[in-house]
Amino acid sequence: MEHLRGQGFEVIEGECLRKEWTGASVPSDRRARELARFLTDPRAAAVSPP
Repeated sequence: MEHLRGQGFEVIEGECLRKEWTGASVPSDRRARELARFLTDPRAAAVSPP
């Protein structure tokens, strides 16, 4: 992510990215809601998987 920041991009990490819950970042329904929020945000130029 530092590479993207270094190129001038504003990087926004989701709340689920760096948390862990039973071997996964967080429950799947929460990850799905967060992904949908990023994908439908008109301000987001790109969405990248972790």
